[in-house]
Amino acid sequence: MKRLLCLLSVLLFVLCACTPAPAPTEPTESTAPTVPSSSSSAAPTTESTTEPTTETTTEIPSSSEPQESYTLGTCSVQTYRDDAGAIWAMGIAEIVNTSDTPLFLDYGSFTLLDAEDNVLMTVDSVAAYPQVLLPNERGYYFEVFESDLPSEQTLQLVAAPDVQETEVGAVRCTVTDTQLRNSPYGGVELSGKIENTTDADGELVCIAALLFDEDGALLGVLTSILTETLKVGAQTDFTVDSFMLPPELKAEQVKDMQVLAYPLQEQP
Repeated sequence: MKRLLCLLSVLLFVLCACTPAPAPTEPTESTAPTVPSSSSSAAPTTESTTEPTTETTTEIPSSSEPQESYTLGTCSVQTYRDDAGAIWAMGIAEIVNTSDTPLFLDYGSFTLLDAEDNVLMTVDSVAAYPQVLLPNERGYYFEVFESDLPSEQTLQLVAAPDVQETEVGAVRCTVTDTQLRNSPYGGVELSGKIENTTDADGELVCIAALLFDEDGALLGVLTSILTETLKVGAQTDFTVDSFMLPPELKAEQVKDMQVLAYPLQEQP
């Protein structure tokens, strides 16, 4: 009996040792480990080969910044065709001296914009007339240039004047016997006399005739420079034409005129 029990025990031990172990259970999605999404993940990242986009902006000088010594009035630009068919642009910017001291109007710049505020061109070295502006006096930055446009279109003008307080006086010669008439070659022409009534010889005397319509708006500027020195007390005749202004401009449109003559000066 004891032997029989020993044989049964051995048989049971053998059967247990030969039974295969159960297969491991596959992990489900819910038990799968989560990969961190932060930049501290150990997983390698792939660098993009796309070049970064660079946005180019154009700085446009502001014409509306408040000033203590002057105000910037109306800025206007007009495009037109000359008799040869070339397209020109005429820009005008008004300056008013609101201080109690003279102002020196150095060369400024004009920026032309189209109707969608796109910059078409910037023109530097724009002269002002007169060069020295007395208190409460009005002056004008004025430029006529080929606009290099395929056709006439509506433009906007942004003016960037260079206005400085100065100790330079407004040295001006005396202008007399002025006569504005229609030119046989189109446009208008101005004639008159200049006398140097200052106390110094005039070098590079500038003649500037500001032409206004009945509403006081500037129609254009006739300009010329005397290449010969105008001695103290000397007098000379001059003639200036409007070959750079719109050809349809006629003397009958000019209701007021201011003619200035002064030697070109530099800010000390």
